[in-house]
Amino acid sequence: VAIRFVITGGALVVMMQEFHARRFLFAGIFAVIAALYNPVAPAFPFAGEWQHAALLATVVPFVASAAWSGGRKETRLA
Repeated sequence: VAIRFVITGGALVVMMQEFHARRFLFAGIFAVIAALYNPVAPAFPFAGEWQHAALLATVVPFVASAAWSGGRKETRLA
């Protein structure tokens, strides 16, 4: 359950950053990640052999977003 909170929180923070940067595709991707990993109303059980692939698939958008931003260290949330 704790990993769901971490992933959802991280996805929401990055989603807002991408929205403010007007990169709506990435913002949408992170909104979907936040919805899938929502700890309050889980979309799927987080157990089984496939969980490693799911976590890896979740990391890819975070890395792509960081690479797309060109290494900028902008942390504006509001």
